[in-house]
Amino acid sequence: MAVTDYFELKIRVSRGDADTYRVLASGPTGEATGSFELPFDDRDIKIFVLSVGRRTRTATRSANAPELQRITEFGGKLFKALFQGRVGELYRVSKSVADSNGKALRVTLALTDVPALMHLPWEYLYDKPAFLSISKWTPVVRYLELSGTRPPLKVELPLRILAMVSSPRDAVELDVAAERERLTRALSGLHERGAVEVTWLENGTLPALLRELERGPFHVFHFIGHGEFDAQAGNGMLLLEDEAGLARRVTGTDLGVILENEPSFQLAVLNACEGARVSSDDPFAGGAASLVERQIPAVIAMQFEITDRAAIIFAGEFY
Repeated sequence: MAVTDYFELKIRVSRGDADTYRVLASGPTGEATGSFELPFDDRDIKIFVLSVGRRTRTATRSANAPELQRITEFGGKLFKALFQGRVGELYRVSKSVADSNGKALRVTLALTDVPALMHLPWEYLYDKPAFLSISKWTPVVRYLELSGTRPPLKVELPLRILAMVSSPRDAVELDVAAERERLTRALSGLHERGAVEVTWLENGTLPALLRELERGPFHVFHFIGHGEFDAQAGNGMLLLEDEAGLARRVTGTDLGVILENEPSFQLAVLNACEGARVSSDDPFAGGAASLVERQIPAVIAMQFEITDRAAIIFAGEFY
């Protein structure tokens, strides 16, 4: 069964006293206030990320039983810390109302005021017996609040996707062909009906991107390549190519400056490692967050490193 309509449970977190945060939740049945206190210390989080989240795009690891148990325990503690008291009651009632109306309940996390919490893997929120984010009935979305937003665009078909491939000669080789084939197969039916058109940009340089954008409009930007987060600079990077085919690190800010000049863009998909990671001091200092700040309405990115296989599967399943 496809989900076409949603109720929203919006959870805004702000600074409180000492190590406690204030929580304001609003849903289809009303509002609730509460508090949130991290159930882990920094060391616990770092160990969890290193043991579970650090997977390179060349790795072939799969989740084993101990690892899955570790993720479940972490997600369960995070869920209980956030959805406690009246906030938890509002979640249960809102979910029940959504279920009775045949709708999903989108859980939207507004964390703009607390960048120190944005590095948490909220997508692991676990309410026994399931993770919220992998159920189509309880998607988890991060929301960055802006002073202004781009109005929704009515798209006249075909929906145009610009897919950019970056494979620097001095970076680990990715199975780009497999990702392209899977994405093409996923969209084949829509393409045959004239509803979707995909343009492949295999020259991964900034000048090539600028030239291709002149042939727009495009509605979706899909990036295939490597990404990384520079902890010292506090900024996310994508590895594009220079004229010699070697890696050129481009910040999310730089990419955002280019894409914001194309108001037709409604979605950016950064299928690369660490595209969604942000600084603990600045909620917009990251690849995906920089695009959101420049009013790309929706951005999908990866917070941690991912396997090449996972990236390929994601591309097909998403489209």
